[in-house]
Parts: sequence; structure tokens; C-alpha cells
Amino acid sequence: MDIKAIYEKKYSHFAALPYYQQEFSFYGRQFEDLLKLIADQQCKSKSLVDLGCGFGMKTHIMKQYFGKTVGIDFVENIVAVNNLLSDDPNLTFKVSDLNNSQKSDEKFDYIIANGLSLFNEKNTDLCSIRLQQLIDHYGKETSTFIIWSFTNHSRTAPSGWYNHSREELNTWMGQLEQEQKVKAHIFYPYKKLRLRDKTVKEVLLSLYRYFRKRQYYFIIIQYGIQQSQG
Repeated sequence: MDIKAIYEKKYSHFAALPYYQQEFSFYGRQFEDLLKLIADQQCKSKSLVDLGCGFGMKTHIMKQYFGKTVGIDFVENIVAVNNLLSDDPNLTFKVSDLNNSQKSDEKFDYIIANGLSLFNEKNTDLCSIRLQQLIDHYGKETSTFIIWSFTNHSRTAPSGWYNHSREELNTWMGQLEQEQKVKAHIFYPYKKLRLRDKTVKEVLLSLYRYFRKRQYYFIIIQYGIQQSQG
């Protein structure tokens, strides 16, 4: 194998990127907790789209649990690099501007929005409108939409990121259930301390994430649930 082929192989996977292991440890565990909460035993036969995928490392982490995974971003260069870093036919990346996107020809079982600025909005009515547009573009009648974000619950935006309070988020969940006829709830992966079988470093990180003001959360919105149960 010549030197070019060696380096092409070395840098052809996301796991070779700097900080991948830290990303996998942090986001991978959160996502595994989410999957336990969803309790879907058929994930390997289902599809997922990651909206606003950025550099694609989180998309790469999530694709391990699904039959097909697609990352969407509006930056063409990032999408091109992401596709070069993946040799998995079940993991692809596409260019699309979510503010002006057309309806996708492909519909997905799971839709993930990780830190998406479209939901960085105090006006939850506007968030609901954007949510409906995205589910219309990418979702099936029985899709699950997951907003993966963070807040310090202060109702302020000191750095431009609006921090919803618990009350605002809970009120929005109730509005979604009533207006869009869905099942919606919020889950905080670090709300409980789980220290068993962890290294000293992992214990310290768990304590830090538990006591810090900024908390990560999942909003899980399931379509077609109430209708089938009624």
C-alpha cells in the first residue's frame, strides 16, 4: 500500500478526528439514555435524519443505532467533507437550508434537531410553526421528533441563545399535545446522579454536569400516538 492510500485509510472515518472520543463519551451516553426512554426495539430497521448536523460526529454516533442515517446541513463544504469521512452506505450527508427547504423525497422515522437555532426562540408559538414545517418536510405520520438542546432556565439570552425556563418548556409541551395532537415530554439526562461503576474522572464529570446551571435536555414529540390510542 502506498503512502497516499495509507493516509486515505487513516483519515477516512469520523473516529480518527480529534475530540471524537470525548464527543462519543458525552453525547453517546446521552443518546443511549434517550433510546432506553423511547424503548423502540426496531431502531435497526428504521431511519433517522439529523437536522443541522454540522461536522457530523454526532450523526456518526447516532447512526450506529439505526438502519439508515442522513445528516442535513446548509454548508456545502461541511457536507462534502462529511461524505468523504464516511464509507458507510447507510450514512450520508445532504445540503439543505432548513429555513427554506423543500419537502424531502425521503421521509424518516426519527428526526433529530441538535442545538438547532430554529428553536432558539422565546416565542414558542413560532417554535411550533417551525416544528410543523420540519415534520411536514421530513416526517412520516408516526415519526418521532427529538429536540436536543440545553438551557440554564433563566429566561434570558446573554449570548444570543435564549434559555427557556422549565415552566416555558412544560407549557409548550402541553400546547403541542393539545394543538398538534401529539405525545410530547421532556427528559433531562443529568437530572439524576448515576455514579456506580464509574472511574474517578467520570464521577467528577457527572457531579459537574449535575450541579452546573446549564442543563441538557431532550424534547420527545411522538406523532400518531394519541390517534392510535384513542
